Amino acid sequence: MKDEFEFIKFLKKKEIKNPRVFIGIGDDAAAIFQYENKYLLLTSDSLCEDVHFKREWMNLYEIGRKLILRGLSDIVACGGYPICANINLKIDKKSLNKIEDFFDGVFNCAKEYNFSISGGDIVVFDKIIADIFLIGEVEKIYLTLRSGAKEGDVVCVTGSLGLSNLAIDILENKIDACERIKKVALEKFYNPKIPLKKIREILKVVKINSMIDISDGLSKDLKHLSKESFVKIIIDEEKIPVAKEIFELKIENPYEYAINSGEEYELIFTINEEDFEKIKDFDVKIIGKVEKGEGVYLKKIDGEILKVEIKGYDQLLR
Repeated sequence: MKDEFEFIKFLKKKEIKNPRVFIGIGDDAAAIFQYENKYLLLTSDSLCEDVHFKREWMNLYEIGRKLILRGLSDIVACGGYPICANINLKIDKKSLNKIEDFFDGVFNCAKEYNFSISGGDIVVFDKIIADIFLIGEVEKIYLTLRSGAKEGDVVCVTGSLGLSNLAIDILENKIDACERIKKVALEKFYNPKIPLKKIREILKVVKINSMIDISDGLSKDLKHLSKESFVKIIIDEEKIPVAKEIFELKIENPYEYAINSGEEYELIFTINEEDFEKIKDFDVKIIGKVEKGEGVYLKKIDGEILKVEIKGYDQLLR
């Protein structure tokens, strides 16, 4: 299995169809028929020691909080809002005396985004592995998938990009930054702000044709949109919202650095071009367009158009 795309293709071939499952394998969350006007959304995610984080990087409170945000981002990417979550935790014996810190992070974050923790499981293990199973809900008219991008759409992004990548480089001592920049980058890594309210408000104003959260990097997540929607996506290099701190540090190839930054938890979505005027005050930026064809391309500042080399985070190749 060479990458995540191939694995998803494999799983789709194995998928067992059920008439109540409207959307299954291949999107940010599964959508289940619930009421006449709503879908139930189901998603799961994990945080694994030495895969997603190192113990010297994060305390138990930060791990608990980050776990909630990872799951929540998938629900928001489908246009929904959270209802409740189950948490499974594998934890080493040495950390058991601080287990309350983990659940303080979990419950405080769930309270902030207004949903319940409904149960879970705890196992003593030699490393920390935390899992979340999150249930959400979305009105049928607001459900957004990876597969709805249309020729002529514009590609929009919330927030700026690159800080999560920068935080990891700082934590691994690859980059030396001043305390101000370090603080900004680490806050993005530990506590990304999920734009739940923003997206729910945007959905009341315009029709979002497709959407995905930036968990694996802009380049890779755009490829998901392209493949699921059977379209070509061209992004403008000069329009990529690179975090200003990346430029301040004079990082080589800042645009490439930003588009391959995983765990940003901002959102990419596509809408009809004429609708953008209605949401321009929501702090979102147009970074490209959708055309007939396939693949993801980058229009360089000098006008040259190149196929994007996908270098984002890959769950199978980590």
